[in-house]
Amino acid sequence: MSHEQFNGSLPGPNGLPSPGGNMNGGVSPVSSTSSSSSTSYVVLTPSMTNIRGNHDMSYLQTLGGQTQMSQSLTDISIEHALVKIEEVSRENQELRETLKENNEMMKRQFATLAQWKERVRECNAQNLKKFDEQRKNMLDLQKFNQEMKQRLSQMQVEHAEMKNLEAENIKKSKEVEELKKRIDELTILVQSSHDDTFEPAETVIVSRSVEDPVKIEQLQGEKDNLLTRIIQLEAQVRLFREQNDQILQDMEKLQRLKEQIQMENSKLNEENNQLQKKLQSFLSDMQQRKHMLGNSGEGFMHYGNNSRQYDYSMVDIPDETKTRKQTAGVQTSAARQDMEFLEMQTAAADRCESFSQTEERNDNTFSVSDTATELREKLQSERQLVGQLKSKIASQNTQLENFQAEMHQKTQMLEHYKQQLDRQVAQVLEENQLQKQELMQQLDMLQKELQQTKQFSQHTGDIQSLKSQVLTLINEVQESNAKLDVTSKALDRKSTKVVELEQKLSQQAVMSQKERGEADMIIESLRTSLTSYEEAYKREQVDHAETKKFFADLKCSFNKLVSDYKELLDTFDQSKALQSQQNPQTLEEINRLTAQIIAAEEAIAYRDEQIKELKEQNARLKDDLETTVPVLKAQADIWKQDFDAEREAREMQHTEKERILADMKNLEIQNQQLIEEIEQLSKKSLAEMQQRHAHGGTTYQRQVQNQLQPQQHHQYPNQPTTRYSPQIPAHHGNSELINHGVRTSQQSPTISQPSSRASGGSQEEGEPQMTCPKCGLPCPDLDTLQIHVLECLE
Repeated sequence: MSHEQFNGSLPGPNGLPSPGGNMNGGVSPVSSTSSSSSTSYVVLTPSMTNIRGNHDMSYLQTLGGQTQMSQSLTDISIEHALVKIEEVSRENQELRETLKENNEMMKRQFATLAQWKERVRECNAQNLKKFDEQRKNMLDLQKFNQEMKQRLSQMQVEHAEMKNLEAENIKKSKEVEELKKRIDELTILVQSSHDDTFEPAETVIVSRSVEDPVKIEQLQGEKDNLLTRIIQLEAQVRLFREQNDQILQDMEKLQRLKEQIQMENSKLNEENNQLQKKLQSFLSDMQQRKHMLGNSGEGFMHYGNNSRQYDYSMVDIPDETKTRKQTAGVQTSAARQDMEFLEMQTAAADRCESFSQTEERNDNTFSVSDTATELREKLQSERQLVGQLKSKIASQNTQLENFQAEMHQKTQMLEHYKQQLDRQVAQVLEENQLQKQELMQQLDMLQKELQQTKQFSQHTGDIQSLKSQVLTLINEVQESNAKLDVTSKALDRKSTKVVELEQKLSQQAVMSQKERGEADMIIESLRTSLTSYEEAYKREQVDHAETKKFFADLKCSFNKLVSDYKELLDTFDQSKALQSQQNPQTLEEINRLTAQIIAAEEAIAYRDEQIKELKEQNARLKDDLETTVPVLKAQADIWKQDFDAEREAREMQHTEKERILADMKNLEIQNQQLIEEIEQLSKKSLAEMQQRHAHGGTTYQRQVQNQLQPQQHHQYPNQPTTRYSPQIPAHHGNSELINHGVRTSQQSPTISQPSSRASGGSQEEGEPQMTCPKCGLPCPDLDTLQIHVLECLE
């Protein structure tokens, strides 16, 4: 809804805007500002139900009054019309006041919205700062993680170095042991050489006579110990071999027992099958009672004989196993169970024998019925025996399997022990061989040294060299021990460092976990805040939709009011025509009042338009300020920086200028001092010259006087006046001052040169004149010429 729509929809009389044309003038600026501003917020409007109700009531009252006016228009007089016009003006004034109130309310809402927008921006800025901080923290944690990984890699490298150092330590320890062995060998060699060489030459051994027997005894003791150790090792080897042979024999015996047990098991199975067949045949023969007695007796006797043979064979087996076990010395639980089983078999065999004997004795006395019952009982007993035998065979099979597993384990253990024994034997043999080789080498060396000592009479030098070698080896051993101690200390330090670093790593891991937890908490809080912001945004959108609906309803009601107002204007025109016919004065007053009203409305509309333009200008100025203020601030900052830089440069120039002036003053003072010193030195030198050469001519004295009076020089024509020490300007440097002073000092003698030559014309004829090669100054003596030449050259 724009301002132009409301104004265009309310035409007044004579083509002018109506009094209610600016009814929504307070709403249009707010809508324009809201559209001109950014769309990052939703317009928040308070509930205007009360205001709307009051206005609607006033509108209804006016409408009711207007309808009544339209109904009783024919009966209204001029006075009533004036009263109605006053009421309409009052209502119009009230409407204007309400519009002003609405404008103020909208301004307040706009201010609150601006504040809310600023708060939202601040919250967004804070969230962005927090997000940046979290990002920085995450980056720091990543860097810290990388550093920790690098430290871990370094720790691994150090660990590898530690391992290398340990290996080096082990190597050094081995080298130390080898050096000790070498030292022992050398001591043995030295002692043996002493023993061999002291027999022919007894005069040499005077100071070592007490130490050599002790060393010889020590060496003999070590030799005896080595021999005893070799004997012990050989005895251990023999014992190991005997034990190995015994174990192999036991293994062979156990293998034989296993094979015998398997054979016996197969025999038992065969006999069981035979017994089953015999029982079946016996049951078939029972049907024939007549033929059964003879056949059954013979079969039973045959069966008894077979059982006896089997039992005897089974009884013979445990005797053999007993003897074998006694010889082998191995008794196991499986063998004991076999013995019990065989004893039960022997008992069963004894029962069968006793039964067969009783059967033979009473064979003739039993009757057929007794024999049948006895045979049934025998069959039952035989069946029981067969079941017992089957159960025993199954238990024996399980025992055999267990025994085989135990045998397998024992064979593995024996193989392991064999390997260990072989390794130990090989090591012992290798050690013995090495010792034998070393002893043989030592013997060869001793023999060679003995031959050499016998051949050469000067054996004392060799002994001393050997002693020195032994001492050097001892020193090397001590140094290696010291190095080992240092390396062990370094390893301990590194181990402590490793422990500390591991503790630090654990602490840092705990800290990183805590920081991660805090970061997760912050992220969750941010998520919750985002959800709350989204919910608030949705609520604001709903409120905005409700305000749109409210404005649409207002527009509808306003259109209705416009139509009603047009009708009222028509009725007013009709009443005006009637009143013009009735009373011209009232018409004039009415016209005057309407003109005033129209003028007031035009003024109000003009003011509203100005207000709108001012608001638009204000918005544009705000936008311009938002765009130009940072630029101006940047320019101001640049100007400030330039001004500060210029001020600093000026200050630096001022300080440099002051410093240069001070240096100039100091240089002038120094120059004056130097000039004074030079004058004093020249005066002193000239005075000394005068004292030395007092007998000189008058020309030399005049020249000296001319030199002592530099301000009274002779002046040739076309020659500028010169001074000894002219005033020097303050802006020149030290080098210019000194050069200028030297230049003036060098010019002074050249000026006085013609006078000296003119005055000394008479002396040149009699004596050879000595002059300076540079300036041509005549000197009476060679010493003075040398001094002058040095000064002139300087």
